Amino acid sequence: MNLAFVPGEYAIGRLDPREPVPPWAMVGTAFWTVSRSADELSIVAEERLIPADVRSERGYALLRIAGTLPMDAVGVLAGIARTLAADGISIVCIGTYDTDYFLIKRERLAEARLLLERAGYTFV
Repeated sequence: MNLAFVPGEYAIGRLDPREPVPPWAMVGTAFWTVSRSADELSIVAEERLIPADVRSERGYALLRIAGTLPMDAVGVLAGIARTLAADGISIVCIGTYDTDYFLIKRERLAEARLLLERAGYTFV
């Protein structure tokens, strides 16, 4: 399985679910995503774009599964999560139509990469 780094430093912001999607959330960078539920409006974007007064968790690197995954692929993220969880590294997952992305705290990134490579994942 091939993995790739997405350029940038990322954060996850949380707004009230009744708020409109702010313009800064939709800036044309390498990656951004907006999710709304009855409880929250969550935005993943480059850290520099999320205003300081927005409740957020900062300090993430973003990786993706390289290529396109079939919709019926089973256990792809589970394998990555299991590999990293064994050493106490958590991930935040985001699925798109074509592939899956996951966030890892930057301070654990080198360790995570080593663990994933040892488990047979390749970085492209």
